[in-house]
Amino acid sequence: MKTVKNRPIGMFDSGVGGLSVLRVFLRKFPTEDVLYIGDTAHFPYGEKTPEEISAYGRHIAEYFKEVGIKLLVIACNTATVYSLDVVKEVMGDIPVIGVIEAGARAALEAVKGKKIGVIATKVTVKSGAYPAMIRSLGGGEKVLAVPTQRFVSLVEDGELDTDYARRVVREDLSPFYEDPPSGLILGCTHFPGLSHLIQEALPGVVLIDPAYALVDEAADVLAKSGLLREDGDGRVQFLVTGDPESFSHSGSVLLGRPITDARKLIL
Repeated sequence: MKTVKNRPIGMFDSGVGGLSVLRVFLRKFPTEDVLYIGDTAHFPYGEKTPEEISAYGRHIAEYFKEVGIKLLVIACNTATVYSLDVVKEVMGDIPVIGVIEAGARAALEAVKGKKIGVIATKVTVKSGAYPAMIRSLGGGEKVLAVPTQRFVSLVEDGELDTDYARRVVREDLSPFYEDPPSGLILGCTHFPGLSHLIQEALPGVVLIDPAYALVDEAADVLAKSGLLREDGDGRVQFLVTGDPESFSHSGSVLLGRPITDARKLIL
């Protein structure tokens, strides 16, 4: 039986978006094992009800609880909003961290009192999670949150640098053109895959990827718990509730390395 320190870190998202978080994690934690679940059977979370998203989170957490992990990272903004509490309930004493607070903290540090923009899925924007979190952290900055649901499908379909993708990005970012924010939170883990097009449409705006702050939070949690693994090969296992082949094709681009061993998971 594995000691707690040698257990994997669990991570999940509705699809390939969380791989943008995993990519940063692997640089920071090269010796850690990671078990990644892409819930592609229920993609996109951004068009589901809060009750459905909460249920997906519960089922995934129950699986992680059964196999044994030492930290669970919800690498999805929408899932963080609507399933963080139930996931924490299921995981018990296993620490669980989500994206929203990390993204809000990173934005406050980056813009220091200036206007903040947020792009996210429809349900994340509707929840008001980012403006509320920024206020709760003491930020009085003006926040404009805009739903850019189409960006999720672009990344999931591998449309990262096509003329169509460029047109969609320019159209959906139009609410920011008249009065651009100083910083823009990429409030969906799919969106770093389009960061070059977003920056092209909003030159001079600082793009804030919550993944980096999330990795720092994970490092802090693991260090304080004495759970950092100092040596090892750092293996990654990919489980997918939908089609592993489609996930592997789009995910390899976002992760920056080939995914050849994704397996089907039935929850």
